[in-house]
Amino acid sequence: MGFFRKNQGERVDPAGLVTIEPMKWHKDDPEMNANIFSSLTFQWIHPMFARAAYLRKNGKWLEQEDLAPIASIDRSENVEQLFEDAYKNYVPKKKKQKKQKEGKEEDNNGEDDTAAVESPEELERRLVHALIATCERRIIIGGIFRLINSALQFSFPILLKFILSYYQDIQSGVITKDDPPVVYYRGYWLSALIMFMVGSKAILESAYFHQMNRCSWRIKTAISSSVYRKSLRLASAEQQKTTLGEMVNLMQVDAAKIEAFMLMLHTLWDGLFQIAGYMVILGTLLGWTCIIGLIVIMMAIPAMGKITGRMFGLNRSMVKYTDERVKTANEALQGILCVKMYSWEGPLSKQIDKYRQEELASLKGIAYIRAFLRAYMTALPTFAAAVTFFAYVYATNREVSAPILFSSIVAFDLLRTPLIFYPMALAQYAQCKVSLKRVAVFLGYGEVNQKGYTRNIDSEGEVIVENATLYWTDPSNLCLV
Repeated sequence: MGFFRKNQGERVDPAGLVTIEPMKWHKDDPEMNANIFSSLTFQWIHPMFARAAYLRKNGKWLEQEDLAPIASIDRSENVEQLFEDAYKNYVPKKKKQKKQKEGKEEDNNGEDDTAAVESPEELERRLVHALIATCERRIIIGGIFRLINSALQFSFPILLKFILSYYQDIQSGVITKDDPPVVYYRGYWLSALIMFMVGSKAILESAYFHQMNRCSWRIKTAISSSVYRKSLRLASAEQQKTTLGEMVNLMQVDAAKIEAFMLMLHTLWDGLFQIAGYMVILGTLLGWTCIIGLIVIMMAIPAMGKITGRMFGLNRSMVKYTDERVKTANEALQGILCVKMYSWEGPLSKQIDKYRQEELASLKGIAYIRAFLRAYMTALPTFAAAVTFFAYVYATNREVSAPILFSSIVAFDLLRTPLIFYPMALAQYAQCKVSLKRVAVFLGYGEVNQKGYTRNIDSEGEVIVENATLYWTDPSNLCLV
């Protein structure tokens, strides 16, 4: 409760009415000033919940003034500045190597290189570099949390095997009361250890999602603000290459898809790490027969690739129809007087409905493919476990004991999570790739001259143009040099 001032609360005005003063946080940036324990357990936000409980008793609710202030590093102006600096200071790889080879900087008469001459691939790399710069530290911290969280998950089937082996030894008389307390009570402290592992996993998992959610919000803020600022600086020739509907889609739809992928970013490597770790555990439990389960799973990977590629193609076609639909709707709204005058409502509504139907058809195909993919990946671990147990029994002529059986089932069940989320991460990556390219190409359009001019009020009234390059809209189509 030390994050806000205690000299607040009820106040009686001269009329005798009781009012509650707004909450005043003791520190302007409580989250950034919280210690590591408070950050991991979110204790720094507890005063706001205490405030909500107090207000509820008095028949009131939280107001905007009661909410915790936004962290300084998450404010839009700071995020925009980080993005703009990283975007402008990015040096293409070829140009960077050329500078290092020549040992000197190129002279551009004080002007920055324009991104318009870069290829779409280079523009995309520039954009990715700038986006990572806005939350690089949090991405690294989130990756560390994810790595520790996965390592804790590996302990579940191992500890379960030890606990079941303990009870099996107790029933068979291998462990008796004459054994040391550490051995005789081994099941109890192993149970306490697995509870500690589960609690630690819950804390680290919440901290991981907190970090990655903030990364996704910062990236969406950077994309939306950069597209908006770019739209205000577009040159006349470049304005003809895009429409208002496309810019709205970039700020909303494409930014949302890149935001969604950020939550799946670490799944691209952690999914493979978890699959490899669980296969090692299954190898220690079932021996070489786990290779059969691995082969069954590996045989499913090409199918996942085909399905993901199909989903990528449908998403690309859906974006095209979305742009056309929004473009037509915006043009109809902007020219609504002409639409009403010439009774064009019918043809325009049919055109918009046609684009919408094509868009829905793509969405329907994506939904069917995603549903099949989830069902396929959910059934795969069960099928792999059944095949592995069958091979273990008939190939090794050994019985499946309770510790091996239940530990293997837990391992196969945990294996289901990366197998489900990994193709989802690939699908999100496919959508993010399309959106990144669209945003990068838009940010690479040419801009108007930002230098302006200086007016000398002491000069005589005449206009002098020297060494000017004149054109109407397209810089490549010159009128006079």
